[in-house]
Amino acid sequence: MEYDSSLKWSSTESALTRGLGTCQSYESAYSSLLTKAGIENAEIGDTADGHTWNAVKLDGDWYQVDATWDDSDNNWYGVDQRHLYFGLTDELMAIAHPGHTSIYQADGYRQRSTSLKDNYFVRSGEADQWADKYAERIQSHLDDLEESFMIGVDNANDPPSIRNIINGIITYALNQKSWHTAGREAKLEAATNDTSFTFSVKYADIPVSAVTISGDGVKDGKLALKVGASAQLTAIVKPDDATDRKVTWTSSDSSIASVMGTGVVAAGSKAGTAIVKAAVGGKSSFVQITVAASNRYAELDALARVHASDLSDGTYVVSTILKDSMVLDVS
Repeated sequence: MEYDSSLKWSSTESALTRGLGTCQSYESAYSSLLTKAGIENAEIGDTADGHTWNAVKLDGDWYQVDATWDDSDNNWYGVDQRHLYFGLTDELMAIAHPGHTSIYQADGYRQRSTSLKDNYFVRSGEADQWADKYAERIQSHLDDLEESFMIGVDNANDPPSIRNIINGIITYALNQKSWHTAGREAKLEAATNDTSFTFSVKYADIPVSAVTISGDGVKDGKLALKVGASAQLTAIVKPDDATDRKVTWTSSDSSIASVMGTGVVAAGSKAGTAIVKAAVGGKSSFVQITVAASNRYAELDALARVHASDLSDGTYVVSTILKDSMVLDVS
């Protein structure tokens, strides 16, 4: 079919019998064929640009199709223009026809086109080939764990009406790919502007596989303390590069053994057994703390024995103040 530059022929009949017509003829002929095939469609008329094309519903989604502009034998800038305007979103069609912006943004617009799933280049696999040309550059940023970065487009010298549509399709293809680095999934979100692709990335957490507790005096998950004594506990989180490394310390009975956020455990005033737990990333470990009652006589005796050599006769005196300031001496 050839475009009627005289603007004389604009009917379905002219397109199908003469092979000649305006954009209205292209649109109406294509609409007739789509309807005959049972495919829902609608006319999109851009009065600002004096142009018309079709909206086509495929697999439950609306797509923009400009049969007039796709009727070309040109292969401009390495792009087969016979399919450039088949299966576009409203935003991409508005790049070619700026007047379409006010159409799809108007209240009551019923053919909102947001998917590229059935775009010609997506279905043919060419979009993936275009996207693969950027893969190595993207991966280098992911390997550095960058959360946002930018890559210049390779077709910056092509006309905006072509390159920005192509790059919009490439953006879709990039967003459909699975990305990973060092065993972690990278959820990549690509966008494009007139000169570059922009990327934002969220990296999957590295889960905690295990947590253990160490510290002076800890053996087989147990620690003995005297009343009033303290000890430093340390939580060892594996793997070393786990994302969540914030340890939460808790005690089953703080009157027996309390624990600070730093892992310092202190025996309370009460003898008994308490469980001190370290939890991080859904994993936990615990130490059984046993606090023994204080034996003052034994402590004093032990102290005296240490200093026995300092005493001339090996005896010692313990003095304690009783009620009403009375003093009891024990020799």
